[in-house]
Amino acid sequence: MTLRLVLESLGAFVSYYPVGTPGDFLAVLSTPNAVASLIIISAHGADGGFHFGDYGPGIDVSTLKDGELGPQVIRATSNPSLPIILSTACGTGTSDMQQAFLSAGARAFIAPGQQPEARDLPLFVHLFAHQLLVRQSSISAAFEVAKTAVTDAGMTLALAPQA
Repeated sequence: MTLRLVLESLGAFVSYYPVGTPGDFLAVLSTPNAVASLIIISAHGADGGFHFGDYGPGIDVSTLKDGELGPQVIRATSNPSLPIILSTACGTGTSDMQQAFLSAGARAFIAPGQQPEARDLPLFVHLFAHQLLVRQSSISAAFEVAKTAVTDAGMTLALAPQA
């Protein structure tokens, strides 16, 4: 809820989607949304994918490999209205995941390349969102301000060619 409060303090309208299954996650990403300028994925990650873990019978886990949702699944999700995607999940800033989100239609993909200092992530998100939403900075400029101030977050940026 900390991220929601930060974003609302900057004047953002926040929609919260509790994701319980891989299908829920993919549904959020594949739903056209002309309003959102930023999607924040607050999750756990490992081995370059989003960690979902184990599920009981009846839950479709066909998109997971060893409990992880990887770039090959994201790449197959096409949504030309995907906005900027900011992931806080460890290790999701790989070049494969970056290209997967850009191929799926994201304007930009920002994520930690390795395991970030967790307490730095809310500050990074706050600074990035402040620059983007309040100062009306470009994606690259907002990223640079946040990355320079919060070096231990280990964030990476990939921009779509038109962004």
